[in-house]
Amino acid sequence: MMNTLESLRKALASFGLGPKEVEGLGDDTAKLADLVTRYGQYEAGSAPKTLLVIGQCGDGKSTLVNALRDEAFGDGPCDADEDADGVTKEITTYPGLPIHGQQIEIMDTPGVGDGTISVASLVGMIQEALGASKIDGVIVTTKITDGRMTMGAQVVQKLVESKAFRGEGIHDKWKNIILCGTMRDMAEASKPKSIEAFELDKKVVKDNGAPKGVVASFFKNAPEGWGKYAMVHQSDYSQLQEAVAQLPNVPIQYKKLNPTELSSLLAETIGVDADELKKEFEDELKKAEERFQQMLADRDAKYADDLAKADEAHKAELLQMEAKRKEDAEKMKSDMQKIQELQAKDKEEAERQRKADAEAHAKRMQEIEKKWADDHAQMQKKMDEERTQMRKEVEAREAEERRKKDSAELELQRLDTLRRQIAIGWHGGGGFDGGCGPTGGGRHGGGGGGGRTYHTGPRGGVYYINSNGKKTYVRR
Repeated sequence: MMNTLESLRKALASFGLGPKEVEGLGDDTAKLADLVTRYGQYEAGSAPKTLLVIGQCGDGKSTLVNALRDEAFGDGPCDADEDADGVTKEITTYPGLPIHGQQIEIMDTPGVGDGTISVASLVGMIQEALGASKIDGVIVTTKITDGRMTMGAQVVQKLVESKAFRGEGIHDKWKNIILCGTMRDMAEASKPKSIEAFELDKKVVKDNGAPKGVVASFFKNAPEGWGKYAMVHQSDYSQLQEAVAQLPNVPIQYKKLNPTELSSLLAETIGVDADELKKEFEDELKKAEERFQQMLADRDAKYADDLAKADEAHKAELLQMEAKRKEDAEKMKSDMQKIQELQAKDKEEAERQRKADAEAHAKRMQEIEKKWADDHAQMQKKMDEERTQMRKEVEAREAEERRKKDSAELELQRLDTLRRQIAIGWHGGGGFDGGCGPTGGGRHGGGGGGGRTYHTGPRGGVYYINSNGKKTYVRR
């Protein structure tokens, strides 16, 4: 029993769970075995690890991406010094060089503070690129010589602290975050104390109790108050490579936040009015929808163009076949003329020769006609199959796009309905907890809230019974 329990705990620790997390799972071997099975699907090396790189404009982020990417797959971002407003203007994915045998993919983002791309645009790009996908690690760059967290690091910190980034099951999402101090060579030459300040122990605090060190400040709200970090310069990325190799095999998921949530989360950090920031995020959502519609239009146009090209190719083949048929007809006509000439000669010889030639000609014409018919039928079948396959693929893509769009709309409707229901429950006296509305009502109170009776589910969710007799949850 003890050997089995210890083996399961060691297996969970190998997936990146800390000692306290493993110990907190208890001694239920069946439960632990189930967790090991679930986490085992993310076994190292089974697929490339996806790394999202975010940082301040001008802090060496593009140089870092160039160092990690595989140049065999084409060009990467230019040197950041070539553009004062930043190099990367949209999220771009590059194949990376293997790290300790593990394939990686690098998602490079525009720099925070880029003069041509706002924070709202950047976050909108991240939300659009990640969607509900899973990523294996987030590399946050910050210049060591700054001696503090840059705005880029603060934005990521807020997103990780919120519900945007989520761990799988009980997994600690902070274990997938790497704070990367850049330009260490410059710090060693001009500000050596900034290196010490960067990695000060979390126990070294200011008068207000906040950590002094950059790493400690960034990870102050992580469960252990600390996390993975690395310091690099343009000729040495070994610390970062080691940190990437130590990323857990359990990915984290990004969940899109609505404009209200984003503005409330980031307004103070970037120093703008929350309502103005909310309007920016709403505009970004509108632009994303326009890009989606344009994508659909481009796809339809491409389909029509491909279909037209296929029809043109089909017509060209038919014309070639018709030309061949006419050529064969001319040859047949020539053969008939020869037969007529033979008839003018010795009748008996001519008759014998005519029959032989006629039989040969008939056989040849049958073969030609059969080949023409077979070729035509085969070509028509191929065209029909290609058209059918193209329509199926387009219909499948359209169905998938509609499903994604419907899912997004349903999620927005659900959140909107939840907000209205919570508002009704508060102002009408039907709050979830007793007495939370102006007139009370309680978790199960029937007063206020439109006459609904709220119930608490076995997992703490709040719901009421709708007119169809089914449960409608207002809080899970």
